[in-house]
Amino acid sequence: MNRSEFCSLPASVALGLLWDNSTGIRAAMEKIGPPQPAKSPKYDSAIMRAGGVMYASECDLESLRFWHNRSLESANGGGKWADKDAKRAKALSFWITWREQNPTAVWSGERNHEHVTAKPPQHKPEIYPRDAKPAATEPASSSYSYDDDTAGNGTEAEDDYPF
Repeated sequence: MNRSEFCSLPASVALGLLWDNSTGIRAAMEKIGPPQPAKSPKYDSAIMRAGGVMYASECDLESLRFWHNRSLESANGGGKWADKDAKRAKALSFWITWREQNPTAVWSGERNHEHVTAKPPQHKPEIYPRDAKPAATEPASSSYSYDDDTAGNGTEAEDDYPF
């Protein structure tokens, strides 16, 4: 078999032939062991934008690499935000590793102290307002009850109040 015939084989067949006929490759691969799947990040990473904040969980691989490189450049350049950018670059590197193995997976985990399921990864994810607060909850019910039977039993002056 010549090189062009070998290259025209399906990848699985070619890899099988290499594995069977090369003890050096087999020995090297046995030392390495099987690849370990990347763990899903537990916490989401915020990426600050001019209009608000977007989250790494909703970024595709290309976007994550862009923001990672930008954070690295800023961290390596020194300055006021170098430590913060280095920390962000480290967090984004975990996201890149996970997104490489799970390019379309929807992430679920903790964001802003709340458990969330993120939107599917996109090239341009949604930008959320920075001051977004959780939705307001209903006020606690009061133990006071208004008794219709006693209403209007005060003096006439008291009954004229609008409240």
